[in-house]
Amino acid sequence: MKISFLCLAVSVMALTSCSGSDSTKNPDVDLTAVEARQAFKGAEELMGQDYGSFTMPAAFDIPQLSEVYEISYNTEFPDYDKQKLSDLFTKFGGELFDKSQLSEDGTGGYYFGSDKLNCSYLTGMLDMSFVNEQPDPETQAEQPEMKLLGHYSVGSQFDETVTLNGIDTSVGQLAGFLDAELNQLLVGFTEPYELRAQVIEAYNTSNVFANCAYTLEGIPLQNWRSASRRLIEGKGVEYFDCFNVNAELQSTDKISLVYSWGGPPNILEKKKLESIIPLKRAVGILQSTLDPADLYNFKDVQLMYCGTVVNPRTSDIVNDAEVDSQQQAAFRAETKTLRPMWCFFVDFDSDNYNEQVIRVNAVTGEVILDL
Repeated sequence: MKISFLCLAVSVMALTSCSGSDSTKNPDVDLTAVEARQAFKGAEELMGQDYGSFTMPAAFDIPQLSEVYEISYNTEFPDYDKQKLSDLFTKFGGELFDKSQLSEDGTGGYYFGSDKLNCSYLTGMLDMSFVNEQPDPETQAEQPEMKLLGHYSVGSQFDETVTLNGIDTSVGQLAGFLDAELNQLLVGFTEPYELRAQVIEAYNTSNVFANCAYTLEGIPLQNWRSASRRLIEGKGVEYFDCFNVNAELQSTDKISLVYSWGGPPNILEKKKLESIIPLKRAVGILQSTLDPADLYNFKDVQLMYCGTVVNPRTSDIVNDAEVDSQQQAAFRAETKTLRPMWCFFVDFDSDNYNEQVIRVNAVTGEVILDL
């Protein structure tokens, strides 16, 4: 496992880089908080602005907020019964799904497979796909090498054109279709969240993939894995937790694949926050904190629920499959915390398939570099 170090909890009074550079003093940072509904006030004035060490995106989504919370949660796998999964697979596959052939794997999971449809829920992974709409293994060698043509953030690249099977559409149209279809399909599996497409990816193989976030009252949960991770000796690896549903389209009016690992987080408690640092002040924090020599061109900005976890699964401390399974069960049962953070998206790392993000904690003003 390749592990880099995450610069965590960098205070707004002093930024210490991963390379150990000198701290930068910032005595004049404004941490005044406002009520949630005012968090995006004046956001339009920030669009496209150059602040020296960074440039704001030309456009980004401005949601209407009502409440913001600190969320306590765990990630224990949902326990779905056979009938509930059978109903879901019927909604997805229609007459291609034969509920009499839905088999149990002996660990609480179920699976169905045919020459046209695969549906399963195994070890926390929900996976549904139409086989005849996936590449034929026998002709795979004749297919062009799969290449990413575009990685689009829905909030800031809503009007970008995407061509799917010879039909020109837009990022926003695809996202709208996915939002409607997935929330209808997964009723009973995603509450109290709503799904919202966050990223649309276009490939040269006539298909589009989407990363969809769970949102709570308009605020998405972190939906990309950390760009950086930190090894804590004897404990495990620290990284930002992430939650998403992924989907594939091979036409503009039909979802050909849906998969999600682990399901949404189980909310144990929601603590209402009376106020948070607004976006304009978060920008000011970055302006006063980031090294002027670093030039970031932000491609999107969002308020998101984020939190780090320490996972014991690392090859350095776990070698036994049974011990690993027990540790993972305990890890999933642990109470963890999500907090609102302003997320400034820097770049997408296609080699490691993660988003590089600079975060500003909307409660404390701490700056976190996940690069």
